[in-house]
Amino acid sequence: MVVGELSTKTDVAVIGSGPGGYNAAIRAAQLGLDVILIEKNLIGGTCTNVGCIPSKALIHAADVRHEAGAAKEMGIDANIKLDYKKTQQWKEGVATGLRDGIKTLCKLNGVEIMKGRAFFTSSNTLSVETKHGLSGIEFKKAIIATGTSIKELKHLPFDHKRTINSDDALSLTSTEKDAGDRRGLHRS
Repeated sequence: MVVGELSTKTDVAVIGSGPGGYNAAIRAAQLGLDVILIEKNLIGGTCTNVGCIPSKALIHAADVRHEAGAAKEMGIDANIKLDYKKTQQWKEGVATGLRDGIKTLCKLNGVEIMKGRAFFTSSNTLSVETKHGLSGIEFKKAIIATGTSIKELKHLPFDHKRTINSDDALSLTSTEKDAGDRRGLHRS
C-alpha cells in the first residue's frame, strides 16, 4: 500500500473481467461475499471484445452473405451488396451489448467494478492504478483471471499493415485483398 492511498476492504478481489473473471465475481457475490472486479481494459475481456464474440459475429455475417448469394440458384435474386463498414459497426454493437449485459449482471449481483491496472503489494493487498490515481484494496481472497495477450513472432513483428494481429484482423474496415495496402485497417 502506498502512503496516502485510500484503502477499500473486500472479501474477494477479482483481477480480469473476461468469462472466468466476471463469472467468478458474480458467483462469489451470489454466495454473499463482498466482491470487487478489476479490469484494465473493456469489461468482458478478450473473448467479448476482440476474440470469440466479434469473430463469431463476422462469421455469422459471412454465412448470411453466402446464403443470400446461394439463393440465386433457387431463382431468388437478392442483389447482394456488402457494406463492410456497417458490418463492422454491427459487430461492435454485438460486443457493446454483451459488455452492457455483463455490467448489468455485476450490478444486479452487487459486484463493484473498478477500472484500472492491479498489482499486488502484499499477500492480501492490491494497488489499482486508475485514471484518478492509486486505490488500495485489502482482500481476504484474490482471483487472478487475466486471460490472454497477443504475442508476435520474434522475427516477424506486427507492423499493423502487412503483418497484422488478431485484433487488427477483427478491426478491418475493408475487404480489399491487397495485403500490401491495408488502408482498410482501422485501429480503435
